[in-house]
Amino acid sequence: MEKLKIPILICYGTKDWSAPFNDYLRVDAIRKKKENFTFKAYIGTEHNFFPVLPDCKPNYEIFNWDKVANDWQKWLKQN
Repeated sequence: MEKLKIPILICYGTKDWSAPFNDYLRVDAIRKKKENFTFKAYIGTEHNFFPVLPDCKPNYEIFNWDKVANDWQKWLKQN
């Protein structure tokens, strides 16, 4: 991905087990001055963007995909 010159959007839930790798990718993109990368972290959500309860289980009653899709659409229109 580092060699791509096109705009890149990376979205992730901060409670996903792979979130630290996305955070590292963000730090590396900043370090390398990659201005074509945009990161959108959804705080307290897992990989399907459901909030995580205190017992570490997803709260399926709160559906965030509409919000995520709207964020993607907004980003696409800007890029």
